[in-house]
Amino acid sequence: MTNLFRILSELPALNPVIMESKSTKEARPMPDQDEQQEKDQRDRPKQNKSTGIIDPHDRFFRTMMQYQDFSSAFFDVHLPDKWSRHLEADSLTLSNETHLDKQLQKTMSDLVFTCQIKGQTSYLCLLVEHQSTPDKMMAFRMMDYVFGVLRSALKRHPNRPLPPVYGLLFYHGQQTPYPYSLNLLDCFDDPLGIMQETLFQPVPIVDVNQIPDEELKKQAWVGALSMGMKYIREQELSP
Repeated sequence: MTNLFRILSELPALNPVIMESKSTKEARPMPDQDEQQEKDQRDRPKQNKSTGIIDPHDRFFRTMMQYQDFSSAFFDVHLPDKWSRHLEADSLTLSNETHLDKQLQKTMSDLVFTCQIKGQTSYLCLLVEHQSTPDKMMAFRMMDYVFGVLRSALKRHPNRPLPPVYGLLFYHGQQTPYPYSLNLLDCFDDPLGIMQETLFQPVPIVDVNQIPDEELKKQAWVGALSMGMKYIREQELSP
């Protein structure tokens, strides 16, 4: 770990960030005992419950990303232009949240940042993959992870619109480039391309109230069923 800090400190672009991080860390006031225990628990390297292995890479990465100067520089490099151009760097905050399911916890850790994008609270989610064998279903797992973040946001604020969420996979495995597609559509066994026509399109709906009765009468048994459902509440209200 010391060697990694030494290597980074020798890079001119990163030296000020690391020096600032060290000085900032030294200048912080001593927390009380409860705060220190909570911080120690949060900063403790992730342990793979199935193997009992603690990953030192996770601890190093999280240590660097907890400093706003470093995380801001990281996202400035790796975010799409539309995000990085409007990101208010001073608003970037690493939260204590985690949204990893049991499957992802075996091989990954996550860092969830809140930020302001043109005044809108948004989330930047960084998944750090530590396993040596890449996951062919990673595109699906990433999308499932993002929806987990959105579910939590909806639970906290059920009457608000969902916030923007950007999920980014950080990979440093031995097999490179990443050998599997990261396109969600490639996770499907779909030779007809049906999912491409339906995924992330408006939800299909059959609103029987918008179908004229004359049209329903032409649909035989299907129309009869729809007609019954269309007027079922009127029957319930009848004396």
